[in-house]
Amino acid sequence: MSAKIGILGLGLAALVGCSQTMPPKQLADARQEYQKASTSPEASNVQADLYDAHESLKLAEQSFKDNGDTEETKSLAYVAHRKIVAAEAKSQTLDSLNQKKVAEANFNQWKTQQAIATKDQLDKTQNALSQAQRDADAMRAKTASLLSQIDGLKTKQTDKGLILSLSGSVLFETNKSQLLPAAQKKLKDVAKALKDDNVHTFDVMGYTDSTGPRDLNDRLSKQRAESVRSFLVANGVPSDKIRSEGMGPSNPVADNASPEGRADNRRVEILVENGK
Repeated sequence: MSAKIGILGLGLAALVGCSQTMPPKQLADARQEYQKASTSPEASNVQADLYDAHESLKLAEQSFKDNGDTEETKSLAYVAHRKIVAAEAKSQTLDSLNQKKVAEANFNQWKTQQAIATKDQLDKTQNALSQAQRDADAMRAKTASLLSQIDGLKTKQTDKGLILSLSGSVLFETNKSQLLPAAQKKLKDVAKALKDDNVHTFDVMGYTDSTGPRDLNDRLSKQRAESVRSFLVANGVPSDKIRSEGMGPSNPVADNASPEGRADNRRVEILVENGK
């Protein structure tokens, strides 16, 4: 059809060339509009409409050739001009619809690609979280196993975590906070079990019996807890993973009325807090 429009266009040129009289404005406008419409990139969308407009323009050109600038020529040219404008409008509408379809297709393709990428990322994240959980569980099991191998270390599982209890009678001299050699040996084994643990955090809590002034007991329990913490840090436990706190005579585990009970209450506990 486009080839036919081009050939007919040559026919129009022949008709135009045969007249030396200036055409009416309606015919000049129709000629200019047809030239623009027929050479636009969207012309292929409305070949039938352009052909119809072309035929109307031919009638106007023939009237101008035969009769000159008459009302009939102007009327025919006006009709041709309106058909050309309508064809252009239709062409632009169809082109917009085609562009919209292409845009929608591209957007749907992008959404599909994004959904695939998101699923892949979620799968990777889930796998990473699962692996992290497995690593954490393995570390907890390793720490518990190492602690269970330390002779004389009392352990108790609580809601907050695993509590390691060391008796005060083998840790310090009376009213002092310097660790005894036997205590250092045991704490070295504890440090070996805790230093590579990247899952838990640790709280060192010092306790006293109920004898003596409360403020003295609070201060002494804090000093003893800090002595244990410092020793563990010096033996490899990361300093940012371990805290110390003096508890004084609170939370007794035995009766302070007997020497044995007071000895049990003079203790240091290490809370291996539950990991995430």
